[in-house]
Amino acid sequence: MTVTPEHSTLQAARAHGDKDLADLLRTTAARHGVPGAVIAVSHDGHRRTAAFGLANQRTHVEMTPDTLVGVGSLAKVWTSALTLRLVEKGALSLDQPVRLYLPGFTLADREASEQLTIRHLLSHGGGFHGESMSDFGPGDDALGRYVDSLSHVSQLHPPGELFSYCNAGFNLLGHVLATVDGATWEQQVRDHVTLPLKLDGVAVTSDEAMFFRNSVGHTVVADEAHVVIPVQQPQRSCSPTGAKLRMSCLAVLSFCEAYLRPSLSGAASRFLSTESRAAMTRPEVAVPGSTMADHWSLGWALWDCGSARAFGHDGEYSGQSLFVRNLSDHGLSVVLAVNGGRDRAMYEDTVPGLVEELCGVRMPRAPEPPEPLTRLPATKAQRCAGTYRGPHGTFKVSPASEGHGLDIRATSPREAGRPPGAGRPERYAWLRDDTFVAEGKGHGPYRTLSFVGDAGGPARYLHNSRAHARADDDPAG
Repeated sequence: MTVTPEHSTLQAARAHGDKDLADLLRTTAARHGVPGAVIAVSHDGHRRTAAFGLANQRTHVEMTPDTLVGVGSLAKVWTSALTLRLVEKGALSLDQPVRLYLPGFTLADREASEQLTIRHLLSHGGGFHGESMSDFGPGDDALGRYVDSLSHVSQLHPPGELFSYCNAGFNLLGHVLATVDGATWEQQVRDHVTLPLKLDGVAVTSDEAMFFRNSVGHTVVADEAHVVIPVQQPQRSCSPTGAKLRMSCLAVLSFCEAYLRPSLSGAASRFLSTESRAAMTRPEVAVPGSTMADHWSLGWALWDCGSARAFGHDGEYSGQSLFVRNLSDHGLSVVLAVNGGRDRAMYEDTVPGLVEELCGVRMPRAPEPPEPLTRLPATKAQRCAGTYRGPHGTFKVSPASEGHGLDIRATSPREAGRPPGAGRPERYAWLRDDTFVAEGKGHGPYRTLSFVGDAGGPARYLHNSRAHARADDDPAG
């Protein structure tokens, strides 16, 4: 869903110099309680970077452009690229079932297990619960053991029916890659991404990260002070989805530059063919009513920006966040890394305005509740009302008493002992069609969600980047 309301943009970026970029970063980081941040920009081959604050509040190590950050789900882009590399070689086929390559693979739903393809996994269309981050040790067998554990994972919707962001699907892809290629996911990253592209400032294991300056995640305690999030050994079983990969913003920018301008480097052309790069930026599936993206390709998230299209990916891991945006028609890449505070609000206040100043393209922004609030038709309220279950827990939806939206009570998976819908209701205002926006902003942009399926009757799914299916015991189902 693309939303581009008028916003006051960031005057510090108008001169486009390093000092202005630093001023911009300093201003927005202070506004959103961010302890440390880096921004890196490449525009038509010209680079600018700025850093602010501390990489680690405990040790007082400063944040710099070459500081390594946990890039989280950006690793999925590399998993996608490695997959398409094997497709190019004829070792994989996008539309063959996963079980062709992993004969013993199964989900709880046996029929879905047989239907699931490589394309479904790349485009987050697998339809199964995908939030497991279970740890199976540091050995080369970690991914295989993780995939074996998916035999108990239930299905949300049939493969290919709709988009539902799925971390587990990329761990499954990582195991397919290791099985077909014979090398571990980590070794394939080294051999086919970092070495040919000559990327410096990349660590695919914790041991490699020790040789660099590193950022850590921070959280806020009651007195508004930042404290370092206790370090946890990231799971090797979740490396292909983003648990271990650490990069500097300069390395991320170099990857984006090679992707946008492969003709400048023969190695970049060998890394991935023109056809595969096109597949990674071509819409494969629509993303229902979410600011996460408008569409998803076989790798990148896609945003519609009027006559232009942006592609990129966000990443979050252990208190650190990364935001990557590219506009190929304008030769522009922007990378923002944040290690605490109101990360999404920081992005909203920094990147869209900077992109608009640099090339005149209006990036989508998170929507806000309409003023005045719009009365929700009774038929629409009845369509949405009910109980939905999925990766983020249970949502009990009912019409708001004033008739302007919905009251939604959420029970997270961590609250399994509580009755469904036991939490306090949160009011969602009607935005448009089947999409709603939270009236309470909290510490970040307003959240959105949509209701999907059966346009003439009760919605089948509540969608907030993950699909939550209407409960079997719901009387409207």
